[in-house]
Amino acid sequence: MSNILKHADQIINERAEEKERQYGPFMECNQKAAEIASVITGKPLTALDVSWVQVAVKMARESNAHKEDNLLDMVATIGAINNELEEPKPLKAPGVVPTYFSTISEAVDFIRISPIEVHEIKHVLTGEGRRIAVYYSHKNDPE
Repeated sequence: MSNILKHADQIINERAEEKERQYGPFMECNQKAAEIASVITGKPLTALDVSWVQVAVKMARESNAHKEDNLLDMVATIGAINNELEEPKPLKAPGVVPTYFSTISEAVDFIRISPIEVHEIKHVLTGEGRRIAVYYSHKNDPE
C-alpha cells in the first residue's frame, strides 16, 4: 500500500505525473472543461465546479467498488481545489478585467446585459469572502 497523501501531493504540487501525461495545468484544463460543459448545459460553470464534479464522480465510483486510484484522484483534486481557493491565479491578458459577484445569478445577469466577451468565470477568495469573478473584456477592445 502506498501513501496516497504523498502521492497526491506529488501529482498536484510537484506535477510529477501531470508533466509525464502532458495534461497541462490542472485548473486551466478544468476551465476549458467548464467552458465546454457550459455550452452543453446552457449553465455557466467554473473550473472549481468541474473540480468538484470530478470529486463526486470518484466518490460514486468508490461507493461501487474500492480502488485506490479513486481515493488518490479525490485527494489530489481536493488538494488542487484548496490551492486555487488559497491562491487564485488571475487571468493576465491585455484588456481583461475581473468583476466580482456574490451569487451566480448576479454574474449571469451582468453577462447577459453587458456588451462584453467573457474569458473566465471562477470562484475566488477576496477581502469580502468567497466571490464569483467574471474576467471579461469589452467586445470592441482589441485582444
